[in-house]
Amino acid sequence: MTDLKKKEQADIDFYRDSEHESPQADSLGNLFNKMADCAVFFEAIQPYDHIFKKCSNALEMGGGQGWASALVKKLYPGIEITLTDISSYAIESKGKWEKIFNTKIDHSYDCRSYCTKEEDESQDLVFCFASAHHFVKQKRSLEEIFRILKKDGTCLYLHEPSSSGLFYGPAYRRVNKKRPVVEEDVLIHSRIKSIAKEVGFECDIHFDASVTKRGPLEGLYYLTLGRLPFFQRILPCTADFLFIKH
Repeated sequence: MTDLKKKEQADIDFYRDSEHESPQADSLGNLFNKMADCAVFFEAIQPYDHIFKKCSNALEMGGGQGWASALVKKLYPGIEITLTDISSYAIESKGKWEKIFNTKIDHSYDCRSYCTKEEDESQDLVFCFASAHHFVKQKRSLEEIFRILKKDGTCLYLHEPSSSGLFYGPAYRRVNKKRPVVEEDVLIHSRIKSIAKEVGFECDIHFDASVTKRGPLEGLYYLTLGRLPFFQRILPCTADFLFIKH
C-alpha cells in the first residue's frame, strides 16, 4: 500500500475507531468540541454570506460528520446541500447533527476529494472547513472542483492551516503534535495559488488571525499576528482560499 493510500485509509478508519467520533459513540466531549468548531465556522463564513445567499446548491468536501453542512442548511434553507467525506463512517453520524440543528441535509455520500459523483458544471459552491489540508492530491482535487462548478461558481477553503514555504517544517510539526492521531498537513499558500492558476481558477487568499477556540499560548500568538498583517503571509496562519471559476 502506498503512503498516500495509507493516509487515506487512516482518515477513513479514524471515524470507525474513534472513541468520540465513531458512529456508535455518544460523546459529550465530541459534542462540545464540534459546537466550538461551529462557532469558528460561523465566524469564518460571515465574510462570504453574500456567496451563500446567491447559491441554489452547494457541496461540502471533507465534511466529516456533517455538522457544517447541517449548520449551512439551517442558516440558508434554500440551498440544496450535498455532504461528502472520504469516510462512510463519518457520514453515518450526520443524523445526530441534523437533529441538533433541526434540519435535513439533502444528499450525502463518501468519496475522495478528487472523485465526486457530481455532473459537470452542476454546483454553485463547493466549500470545506479545515479539511482541505487533508486532501492527498491537491491538484486533482482542484481539477475535480473546477469540473463540477458552474461558470462563475465559487470554492471556499475555510480556516485552513497555512504557511509560507520558509516556515512549513515548523508549522507541520506543530499541527501534528497538536493532533497526532491522524496525520495533518499545512497548505503552502503560494503553492495552492499556483496550482489554482494552472487549473484555471482565479484565487484570492484571506489570512485569518481569529482567536476563537484558541488555547492561551496559541491565542496570544494569533492576537499578535492579527496586529501584524504583513507577517501573516510569512509565519504560519490560518487562511481562507477563495477560488472563482470564470
